[in-house]
Amino acid sequence: MNDITRIELNEFLPVLTEQHRQLKKWGLENHHPYQYLSILLEEVGEVAEAINKTCSEGCTKTWDDVIEELVHFQAVAQSMIESIERNQKSCEKLE
Repeated sequence: MNDITRIELNEFLPVLTEQHRQLKKWGLENHHPYQYLSILLEEVGEVAEAINKTCSEGCTKTWDDVIEELVHFQAVAQSMIESIERNQKSCEKLE
């Protein structure tokens, strides 16, 4: 394994960890893509809030908080991909 591959895997590990945490909390989810879109937009809002609180509003958050929210977003996006693949990429089957 070269250094670039090791770095890429190390950066994806928090996403897998978060996905596992979500799986334990919610179980295997097969939402309709519109539902996943709502969840992703909620996560984007949390990223935006963390950025705002890092760059202004008294600096009550840190870049680590921003990264944590981005990891949550990535985990939900990955779960969405997996759900679509499990359900054969057909919206009709995701109701």
